[in-house]
This record gives sequence, C-alpha cells and structure tokens, in this order.
Amino acid sequence: MEQVNELIAGREYKRALVRLWHLAGQAVAGGGTRLDQWFDSGRNELATQRIEEYFLFGQPSIGLTDLRARPTDVIRCLDQRLAEERKKSVRSATFEVDRQRYFLVPCSPHSGFEQQQPVRFAAYMRHHRIIADPLLPGVRAVIRDLAGFPALQQELQLIAEDPRQALVVGLGLFHDGHRPEGDCRPVDDDRQTVFFRGTSGDAERLASAREQIDAAEAAGVEVLLFPELTLSPANQQALADELLQRWQRGSACRIPLLVLGSFHCQDADFDCRRNRAQLLWGRDGSTLAKHDKFSPATLGGLTESFTPGNAALFLSTAIGNLSLAVCKDIIDDYADLWLTKLGPDWLLVASLSDSAREHVAFSRKIWNRHRCVTIVANQPLAAQPPVAGDGSTSGPVYGYVRVAELMERDPTRNPWVCEVPLRSPQIQS
Repeated sequence: MEQVNELIAGREYKRALVRLWHLAGQAVAGGGTRLDQWFDSGRNELATQRIEEYFLFGQPSIGLTDLRARPTDVIRCLDQRLAEERKKSVRSATFEVDRQRYFLVPCSPHSGFEQQQPVRFAAYMRHHRIIADPLLPGVRAVIRDLAGFPALQQELQLIAEDPRQALVVGLGLFHDGHRPEGDCRPVDDDRQTVFFRGTSGDAERLASAREQIDAAEAAGVEVLLFPELTLSPANQQALADELLQRWQRGSACRIPLLVLGSFHCQDADFDCRRNRAQLLWGRDGSTLAKHDKFSPATLGGLTESFTPGNAALFLSTAIGNLSLAVCKDIIDDYADLWLTKLGPDWLLVASLSDSAREHVAFSRKIWNRHRCVTIVANQPLAAQPPVAGDGSTSGPVYGYVRVAELMERDPTRNPWVCEVPLRSPQIQS
C-alpha cells in the first residue's frame, strides 16, 4: 500500500491501479483474497470524502490511513480519472509488478454481473480492464490496437458515433455440399489424423464467397464472418488479392472487417501447421490480426492434425474490444480465456459443427458475465443455417431473434445479415 500511495502522489495513476489489482488478487490467511477483506472493511465516510476530494481538487496526496481504510474507493476514483484523461484514446499500457506482466486496456461500462458483484474488482473499475500475461501456461496475450490503420480507426469511430448505435453483421454459409479434403494418416484401427488442404469444390467455393461478399456489401455489412474449414488458403489468398486490386482500382470493398473463416495452413515462422483465422481490413485485404485454434477437433473418425495456437487476441477498437476464436476453442478447456481472462466486447468465432448448442451455451455465459456478443458463423456438415449468439435476456438463439424469424421462412439464404446493438455506456452504466 505504501508503493500505491507513492505512485498516486507522483500522479502515476495507471501504475497505481495495476498495483492495486495485483494486491487485490493475493490470497490471505484463512482463505479468500485481499479484495474480500477490503469489501468487508466496512464504510468510512470521512475516508471516502477525502479520497474523492483528492481526485477532484488535486490535494497533495491521499493519506495512507485513508487508502488502507477504503482501497475500493481509490480503485473507483483512479478508474474514473483515467477514463476522463484518455477521452477517445483506445491505447493500452503495459506494466510489470513483481515480475508479472499486466496490460491495462480501456473498456466500456456494462450491466453484466461482473460489474454488479461487489466482491469482483470490475465492480469498482468500470472503464478499464487488466489482463495478466501469460493468460494460461503456454498461452500469451496479444494486445493490439489499430494505430497502424488510421483510416480504419476513423471508419469504426463513425460507426460508434452513428445514432443507430448498431453494427451490421454478415454470416457466410455454403450450401454446395463440398467437404474439406486433405492428407490422412492412420493412428489406430478406428482413428486417423488429417491435415486439410482444400475442399472438394474449391472453384465453386471461391465463386460463392465472391457472391456473398458482393451481397454483404449491398446490405451494408460492416463485419463479415465466414465459417471454419470452408475457404482454403488458396481461396483466401485469391480473395485478399482481389480486395487489394479493387482498392488499387479505386473501387474498394465497403466492408471494414472481414474474417475468411479459418483453415489448416503452414506457419512459416515456427515451421509447423496451424488452423488459422485471420481478420482482414476489407478495404485492401491486409491482415489486421490472426488467431490459431487451440483444440483440434474430431470429425467422424478424423482428428485434425495441427500444432495448437499459443496466443489469444485482444484488439481495441472504437466499436469495442474484439477477439477471435475457432469452433472448439470456446467449448473446451480454453473457453476460460475469453470468459474470465480477456472479456472482450465482441468474440468472432468461425465454426464447423452439426450442433452449435454448446456454442450457444457459452455465448449465454459470456453475455451474462460482461455483455460480450459472441457471433458464430457455423458451417454444418448437414444442411442447416449458421448461428450468431447474442446471449440476450431471452437466451441466445440461432441468430438474433429477427434473423431467426427470417431463417424459418428462408433457411437457404446466405449470407445472413443482422443488426447487433453496440454497447452504449449511457445505457449500460
């Protein structure tokens, strides 16, 4: 606490907040954490008043006695002060405390139970999130923003400031019946591993993807997401090249964010195989971020053969914090990465599965916890529509309710388009 007090006196508010977070999670004798003790410390109106007056009027320092009496008030005031100082900035900051690395990232207030329970740090810190790195043994956090893409930053800022307060999302789907194809290797009498290299009809898939991109543009889609194992690396490269060519011709694609699903590929940096999803800037096809699937899945008697990923993405944007996942990632041992560690506003999931029931269950959990919208573009092996789970109070469904109603009338439509409400601090706080 002495170090926290010194940091506050030196106006190093970010470091002070991160150190308080570090202290809050430490275990105490008899069970529980320091945050539990702070919550049980009781009210001290005089200490609360002095703490608030310090941040309002800039008195020389907070007394150590007041800091120890009401550390949760200090957390709340630090969080608010930093939010007022950063205004529209979405840049993160990195700190190290006792050899542990932390990222301090901006976020928006929400009505999820994470910020409603007083024994959670997030109940006092509404405008920022602290992410410890590594997230899990062998899994690091990749914290990024769009500083290198000012045009995209500005475009997303305009979406965030639009009075309609919604994001138009498109979900790709293929009704052609083509299946992934690749190299199989027997493991035993009942199982084989497989590394997929394409689909049984790559040319038709490419043509369908082009048509869906055109249809999404016409519908004003702002985020377009294709399913897992539907667009081969060759097709993805062809589409990215076409986006660049359009930009060079002066007729750039009007979709800002585009995920061409995920597919097995060779990772040149680590000389291994991955199942990789990439987020592209739709204007010129350049790569903004990527995610490598953590958990190989079994499809019938075939189990995917690739090296699991070692990083999880957290991308700060004007429309909220965004992350990527692939199918089994959010229903397996790694689901906690997004549920409790990262807590993004948007989770874009490329999936290949005949049942999206578990994806829907996860989307409900993460929505209830911190109002993250999970959007799953699912390619069923049978002929079924995709899924987008919003985890609303009526429960996540196959698409938003409005989309689900359309699906009943026309289950073969693609891409599916829906409007997703943006998180509004004025509404959610």
